[in-house]
Amino acid sequence: MAEPEDLLVDAARHATVFIRDTWRRHYAQDPDQPVALASLARRLDLLLSAACGTSFPMRVALPPARPTMLHRFFNPAAHPRHRRALPATNDSALWLPAHLGTCDPLEAAALYRAMALQQAFRAKRGSAGALLALTRPLLRDTALVLEAQAAEAEVLPRVYMTGWTNSGPTGLTGQTKGGRRIEGDRCAPLPIRARER
Repeated sequence: MAEPEDLLVDAARHATVFIRDTWRRHYAQDPDQPVALASLARRLDLLLSAACGTSFPMRVALPPARPTMLHRFFNPAAHPRHRRALPATNDSALWLPAHLGTCDPLEAAALYRAMALQQAFRAKRGSAGALLALTRPLLRDTALVLEAQAAEAEVLPRVYMTGWTNSGPTGLTGQTKGGRRIEGDRCAPLPIRARER
């Protein structure tokens, strides 16, 4: 049985966490400061637990190191590299960018949800180890693109079934409008299961 002191300490800890989160959410944000992953991590973890049936540890993805002068000198034909942190998984944890450069909390939440769901379904599929085992860069990159598309195809029906498209999964390819999926310039009908709801 718990001691009364332990109950008081636990209650104080929960109250402190609640007040801190409320302060961060409503008062402590600079309007020009981008929305951070830390402010949405608990909600994303709850979403992933509900959608995937398991919880994945979320870590902050770091941007890649800048190429050195020697690397640029000896590899002049190297392709331009990205400068931002990209979402990734190793089948046991998820890496998401610390911030997305947007100050709009709704847009940041939608983008983080899309990235987290896509990486979680990639982790559930367990393909990261197989992709790393590929030795030829072109084959590895092609497999990575196909894996991302397969995970996205697995996420999209669940997103449409939940009615989440009102806030717009801008990180995913399709948005819906009047029962039709908008992909580029053409509209494709949604599956019947998605329209039933």
